[in-house]
Amino acid sequence: MPPLLCGSPCILDQSFPRNTQELYLVVDALGELEQLVSEDRVHLVLTEALAGLVTEIDWQARGHQYALLIDIYRLLLVWFLQPHERLIMVDTSSIQQATVHPLPRGISDEGWASLWAEEIGKMLVIHDSVCKPGFCVGIACEQAFTTGCPNVWQNDNRSFPLVGPTQIPQLEDAYEWEPPPIGPTSETDHAR
Repeated sequence: MPPLLCGSPCILDQSFPRNTQELYLVVDALGELEQLVSEDRVHLVLTEALAGLVTEIDWQARGHQYALLIDIYRLLLVWFLQPHERLIMVDTSSIQQATVHPLPRGISDEGWASLWAEEIGKMLVIHDSVCKPGFCVGIACEQAFTTGCPNVWQNDNRSFPLVGPTQIPQLEDAYEWEPPPIGPTSETDHAR
């Protein structure tokens, strides 16, 4: 059974202008991620709060950036906002105390990065209650997906691993983990 991946803040958060190089990294990473999802090698994980930030796109960009943003927006909508059997939604609303998850190096707290860090910190609390010491969830790193070398975290707190295709085999089976489901439940709505 596959591990779960959540997008990095660079992948999920397009709420403020990014430079063209960052957008190309995101598009390339999403293309690679799409292949892994379609081959059932990974499934996606998201929280309700993170789903809200996916729709926040800065449409002020012009020229070729607009076309890149359209591509990013379409893929994010299909993968993270339309229910499907390879998307796991985790309810973090019951987690009152959590350490804020670090951000990847080079990511500022612009846009929704702080919300991303709070939500991923809550997800880590849930994860660690059933899956510690290893990891069955990784953060899809745009750099790891495009160059093979994952970024690093800004601090040394316990953190989900930043992964690309070559790091995914190091993740554990996510379907040993049972996160609390959101909304109507069925066998495909949550991990077994």
